[in-house]
Amino acid sequence: QASANQRAGRCGRLGPGVCIRLYSEDDYNSRPEFTEPEIQRTGLASVILQMTSIGLGDVAEFPFVEPPDASAIRDGDLLLDELGAVRAGRGGGRELTKTGRKLARLPIDPRLGRMIVEADRLGCVREVLVIAAALSIQDVRERPREDAERAAELHRRFQVDGSDLLGIVEMWDYLRARQRELSGNQFRRMCRDEYLHYLRVREWRDLYSQLRQVAGQLGIRPGVDAAHPDHVHRAVLAGLLTTAGMAVAENLWLWAAMRFFAGLSSAAGLLIGSGLILHWLIRHDHRSELGIHFAGIGLGIAFSAIAVAWMAPSLGWREQWLMLTMCGVLMAIPAWAWLPRPETTGTTRQGAPMVDRPPGRNFVRLFMAAYFCAGVGYVVSATFIVAIVDQLPGLQGQGNMAFLVIGLAAAPACILWDLVARQIGDINALITTFVLQIVGILLPVLLPTTLGALVGAALFGATFIGLVSLVLTMAGRFYPTRPARMMGKMTIAYGIAQIAAPAVTGMIAEVTGTYANGLYIAAAVMVLGTGLTVALKDLPDVHNQAAASATGANTRR
Repeated sequence: QASANQRAGRCGRLGPGVCIRLYSEDDYNSRPEFTEPEIQRTGLASVILQMTSIGLGDVAEFPFVEPPDASAIRDGDLLLDELGAVRAGRGGGRELTKTGRKLARLPIDPRLGRMIVEADRLGCVREVLVIAAALSIQDVRERPREDAERAAELHRRFQVDGSDLLGIVEMWDYLRARQRELSGNQFRRMCRDEYLHYLRVREWRDLYSQLRQVAGQLGIRPGVDAAHPDHVHRAVLAGLLTTAGMAVAENLWLWAAMRFFAGLSSAAGLLIGSGLILHWLIRHDHRSELGIHFAGIGLGIAFSAIAVAWMAPSLGWREQWLMLTMCGVLMAIPAWAWLPRPETTGTTRQGAPMVDRPPGRNFVRLFMAAYFCAGVGYVVSATFIVAIVDQLPGLQGQGNMAFLVIGLAAAPACILWDLVARQIGDINALITTFVLQIVGILLPVLLPTTLGALVGAALFGATFIGLVSLVLTMAGRFYPTRPARMMGKMTIAYGIAQIAAPAVTGMIAEVTGTYANGLYIAAAVMVLGTGLTVALKDLPDVHNQAAASATGANTRR
């Protein structure tokens, strides 16, 4: 409305005037009163890049008159990270990489600048400079409604089979050749007759010259020979990683299918491994406890945190992801070889019968509901702990340290919880893990200091894997011949929580700009889980299993 009112004022600058608006009054009234500030409606990657380059610090803490949304800042940081432009600095902040320093010099969107940097490596600088300049302006091709067919026919001359991008280069070469042959007025008329916007063509040429000059100062110079088409496409893709990924991610069903199979395979690996280990322990008359088995998860978390800290200065998150994947593949080889093979006999090695004692329906329902609550508490903290710590004042860049603390606390805690369960019983041990995990979830927001974050991470690490180990051990004991049977039911409840909770927490954080409310909700759900676990104590299934466990313990080594 303000813009429309400003234009109406022009009607009466020299005398009384009349303003005729070519839209309805309802249309006018439905418009916002003022235009949203540009910093709140545009991408911030370029702003963050330039602020980091000149040392203005964190964009979230800069005193803007109209501060941008936290989500826009996160999107800008993520884009620069994907482009390999920034990395964690020594002081906990962020600093530019070699690529980032080049992007800061190029007067163009960072994604387009990343194409140019990659083109230098692939030997296709001229073509990518042309494409980057073209993508920075409005399309030079005009398509008037009355002559659309004629315009389309003329523009088809520039088509290149299999590549719209190389079609842009083809059009550039044609225009450059014609410009050398014709005078200025003749070239202008040619553009008009062939439905090419002359002013945009000139803007394209000027931007190309500017980019070529700045790129030359960075040592990026066009070659003489024509580049291979594949090299051009690879260079352009380097600047459009997010866009290329969105072509898959925006397909909801394909995204859901990938997430489903990823979760299915990881859950299946956990269940099969845990079931085989517990079955082997019972059959060989050992204590049916999985603590030492689940300690490997804590060691894996600690290893990942150390590996990320080591790789971060030189590798982007994608390269780190691939390196950790390779480590997982290598570790899977001995893990597969060492897994005990399934046996089908119904007795232990000492000849004692292995008898299944299925629990009642009420017990299963309460147990699954409590485990669902535990899944909510786990996944919210595990998913967002790094982001939560990075948001705390003075802790930017220290999120990885919290992840390391979680892993180091989880590895020995799994074994300790088995010892605790022997002394006070499985259900009482579970209740204790619930209570301590609630404290660990709330500490980072109730005590937003380094101490609060690290103690909270230690409590969380010391409880969440121990809780999983205790639950799956209890579930497996009901079916000693087939431990994975009830383990699978419990994991379904845990898995549903891992799907729903991060989505809800992410949406809340998107609106509020903080993860605190999501953590409060997770803690409240954990309180509910504590109550459900207390209710399990009154059911006969617990006493039956405890008696069976105590009887078998006499023969265990």
